[in-house]
Amino acid sequence: MFNFYEVDTLVQDSGSFWLSLLITILGTLLGFLGAFYLTKLSEKKQYKKDKQFKVSAYQDRLRYLVQLIESSISILNRQLSNFEKLSDEVMADLTEQHFLKIIASNDLERLQKMDTEEVFHAYHLIIPESEEKIKNYKNIYGAIDYLYLRLKQAIESTEKQVGYIHRDQMYIKETIESLSNVMYARIKNIEAKGETSSSEHSFLVKHHKVYMALIEDRSEIGNYEVDFLLPFGNELRVSFKASEFFGELNDFIAKAIIRFNHIKENSTVFANELKDVRKEMKNSIERLTKINEEITCHNTSYTA
Repeated sequence: MFNFYEVDTLVQDSGSFWLSLLITILGTLLGFLGAFYLTKLSEKKQYKKDKQFKVSAYQDRLRYLVQLIESSISILNRQLSNFEKLSDEVMADLTEQHFLKIIASNDLERLQKMDTEEVFHAYHLIIPESEEKIKNYKNIYGAIDYLYLRLKQAIESTEKQVGYIHRDQMYIKETIESLSNVMYARIKNIEAKGETSSSEHSFLVKHHKVYMALIEDRSEIGNYEVDFLLPFGNELRVSFKASEFFGELNDFIAKAIIRFNHIKENSTVFANELKDVRKEMKNSIERLTKINEEITCHNTSYTA
């Protein structure tokens, strides 16, 4: 009626159960460990990939910085040459207007307005630690800011100088024109009296013809001083100091000569300032060039 398991059979069945359970547990554990390992391996690969991407982006940022610095320094040197050329032109003719040739580029402005946060992270990741590291980083932007502002100041100074020269030239032309009108009126007054043979008439007519010839020839303003004002004034003071028209004519001449001297003094100072711009920028350009070369070297050799 009843079936009884033999003891050996129960023992064998119990052993198979535990063995199966152990295999199941081991399989589950190995599966978990395998999945955990693959997850960590995938995370490690992703981290390395992200780091390489980040480093690559930083290297690109530093390469762009280097290119902008190189371009800006090249532009600065060319612009400095134009300042020196302008200085020579001014010294050669102090009373004329001279215009600066400006190199058309915004690279220095782009450099000055560049996102410093990205450059900061890139610089500190790629440039190796040293005593000069932080100092050089500060020097980069110190030099950039100084060069940008000094160049802007120098260009603005040349524009103002052109305006000053134009203002003084207009004053001189108006003064000489007033002098001419007084001379012409005096000539006509003498002729109305029939005194055309007088020394005063000859004197005034002679110099007035010189003035009119300068106008017809569209002469540079400096010629009005050399060919008209100085000879006219010298003869006036030597031969006609006692004449009734001396005071009025001499006053016009003196005003024009004083303004000519004012132009020449200002132009001389301005020309010397132009020569000094390169000297003022020299240390900043050399420092920035050296740091730029170091960045290029480390950026090229760096590996993540």
